[in-house]
Amino acid sequence: MRLLLDTNHLLFIAQQEERLTQKRKHLMNQIATELWISTVSLWEIRLKNESLHPSGDSKLQLKQPINEMVSYFLRKGIQILVLETAHVMTRMSTPLLHKDPFDRLLILQAQVSGLKLLTSDKRLADHPLVILA
Repeated sequence: MRLLLDTNHLLFIAQQEERLTQKRKHLMNQIATELWISTVSLWEIRLKNESLHPSGDSKLQLKQPINEMVSYFLRKGIQILVLETAHVMTRMSTPLLHKDPFDRLLILQAQVSGLKLLTSDKRLADHPLVILA
């Protein structure tokens, strides 16, 4: 199985490995033949890290710079899926009621690239390309 990891899973791996449940670890280590991360998720992380909460703090506190995170993923053998024109131009085969643009792009990338999206977002649970963990 080829898995595309959603943004939360990237953050779990890079910053909070204790949040990786046994089911998530099993899927990533035992069942997956390939693990992928999307440049869409990297962009989402960067945007949230640079956006300020009304308190003046970053909306997302990173423990390390994003370039170090990417290097860490590559050392772990996780591949990077670049957003391509085909991902943007393709119609979603199964409609997604959830409107988050990052999630929509991840689903489209999974569809075009023959991947399953590993997520913990219950709003995506009914989509056939999603594995909820």
